[in-house]
Amino acid sequence: MFQQSVLDSYTSNSQKARVLTENWFASQMYCPCCLKPKISVYNNNKKVSDFFCDSCRNDFQLKSSKNRSGVKF
Repeated sequence: MFQQSVLDSYTSNSQKARVLTENWFASQMYCPCCLKPKISVYNNNKKVSDFFCDSCRNDFQLKSSKNRSGVKF
């Protein structure tokens, strides 16, 4: 479930989308490589990666889209 309280200090819709999806991903996502039930979050402004698995050392970057399906036409 999305935690909408994280949006209180943002006005831009793109910032809101980023913060909301990053928050959800950090709380709900497992490592797709080694299946560890929790992944870790890099500090803000790290280039290229947003999340990592401290077990298998894989990096992940979250991308969001304004389209519902995430597919751009």
